[in-house]
Amino acid sequence: MAVLPLHVRYSHYVLTDTPLTFFVALTFLLSLVAHERGTLGSFVAAGAAAGLAAATKYNGGVALIMPLLACWMTVPLRPGRLKTAFATIAASAGAFLLFAPYTVLDLPAFLDNFARLANQYRVAVIGESLWVLYFKYLVRHAFGWPALLLALGGMGLGIVRLVRGPGRVRWTLAVVFPLVYYTMLTTQKIVFARYLLPLTPTLCVLAATGVVSGGSALACFASTGA
Repeated sequence: MAVLPLHVRYSHYVLTDTPLTFFVALTFLLSLVAHERGTLGSFVAAGAAAGLAAATKYNGGVALIMPLLACWMTVPLRPGRLKTAFATIAASAGAFLLFAPYTVLDLPAFLDNFARLANQYRVAVIGESLWVLYFKYLVRHAFGWPALLLALGGMGLGIVRLVRGPGRVRWTLAVVFPLVYYTMLTTQKIVFARYLLPLTPTLCVLAATGVVSGGSALACFASTGA
């Protein structure tokens, strides 16, 4: 992640996608912590991190699915899933309003500008499929073929693990968020490579998983051959 070309380039320009990526990664980390601890406070912290992501850039609100998924899949959980989920959502909304207060203080202007921005994302037309275009961006500007293939391999392993276990919650968070976020990007008609930045933390984790799993498989094969 530290040497990822896409991340390094836009960190240099300090665009909003860079702090957004930080808060998405923080939400991912705190959601994992919340699952391990199973406490209300840990889920509130994860929800607040998602709210900070949304306050940085609106599409960061998608990160809220991580603590909510962790909440739904964590057993046992006190004071219960429903109350914890509501507290997580409330913490996210509170953090968003705290760091983007003019959402409420100047609500008419916020609604007008948000509608104008949303309309801009619907107007432009791209000839090439956005699924293909963003995939090309991942190859050319972010990972390159070797690392991206490792990430895809890690995602394949993650899908198997979230179905069969062990570690279903961890794998669900690592796999579901990038798939949902990538799908969301393909519905927007304004396209920039930097929009992929929030995907990079989980994809790096999946790529590392691909490396470790591949190394383990090679070690087993070598020992069997010996």
